[in-house]
Amino acid sequence: MNPKNHLYEYKLANYNIKKFIYDFTIKKILKLNTLKFLYSNDPLFTKYVKKKYLKFKHKIFYFSEPVEIHSSTNKTIIKKKLKFKSSDFIILVYGAIKNSKSVTDLVAILNNKTLRKNIKVLLCGQQTIEIKNLLKNKVCLNLKKQKKIIVINKFLNLKEESEVFSASDLIWIVYKNSSMGSSGILFLAKKAKTPIITTKFGLPYWFNRKYNLGPSIDLKKRKNTIKILNNLSSKKKFYNSYKKNISKLGKKNYVKEFYLMILKNLELDK
Repeated sequence: MNPKNHLYEYKLANYNIKKFIYDFTIKKILKLNTLKFLYSNDPLFTKYVKKKYLKFKHKIFYFSEPVEIHSSTNKTIIKKKLKFKSSDFIILVYGAIKNSKSVTDLVAILNNKTLRKNIKVLLCGQQTIEIKNLLKNKVCLNLKKQKKIIVINKFLNLKEESEVFSASDLIWIVYKNSSMGSSGILFLAKKAKTPIITTKFGLPYWFNRKYNLGPSIDLKKRKNTIKILNNLSSKKKFYNSYKKNISKLGKKNYVKEFYLMILKNLELDK
């Protein structure tokens, strides 16, 4: 189901399929007698459904994705292990590495001479063929040679995942129009208590705007994006304003909350 349809209701997207089909499908699912509960990690979807289908609002529940990150207590050691300097400001691009995550834009930004030299990129996750080819071009090879980009092209285990998030200073959630729904990387960033950067549409932007977890950018305004990244990497007060907000969310035990909610619903359904 395309999240653009309900996100449209909150001015976060333009829907691109006939909305009545979307609504008909949701209603059909909710009417199933065998469906006791419907869980979604999209708060706007649950809000949309509860408002539109009052008769079935008791069936739908929001949950914050139950992820865990075991952050390292020594950021310097982890940075060194990943071949960065302790003074480097690391931007993490994580998960399935594809261009819907604006990787080409980030490479162009990283190659810009006005960007502070201590800003580096950690690219972690399995790459699409398009990204593999991108990383073979002259610009990327030069950036890798200068250690401005460190690439880990594989799925990471839990220990490795915790290390890359521990080493990072900013999580890149700058997704294109094709990726507007919930982001597992956003929930990992919350647990890691690391500020994020997003575009100005979609569900990640809604979370960012609501809780002020990091700056939101327009990739078409590259000079402004570079200015924001430079400020994040050099002005502690500016950076810490976001760090403080996301750290508050990161203190919650989302795994515990999720299972307690399920157990409570199962108990009520007896």
